[in-house]
Amino acid sequence: THWGDSANPDGDDQDNASEFITDTDPNNPASHLAFALQRVAGNVDLVFSPVRPGRTYVIQVYTDLSLPPAPLMRGSVSDQGEVRSIRVPTTETQRFYQLQVQLNE
Repeated sequence: THWGDSANPDGDDQDNASEFITDTDPNNPASHLAFALQRVAGNVDLVFSPVRPGRTYVIQVYTDLSLPPAPLMRGSVSDQGEVRSIRVPTTETQRFYQLQVQLNE
């Protein structure tokens, strides 16, 4: 059976193309890219996994959804195995984050 790029055989809301780029298993619902935000005392912690070799991870920031995003240029990065945490100091009350994953060729 040919599933195609937009198929989601494991039902985790991440299609085959996304799972290929993030190096997760498209047949296992427990294998998916996780991304979470948490406010901690004037900071935002961005936590995502899995972090895999051969990929570049870029956080993009929107302060206004009608404008294009900007790459996140500050923050302290901490890797623990396949989990990456980025602590970003911010006083803004409304900010939107997007994780972009790119394959290195």
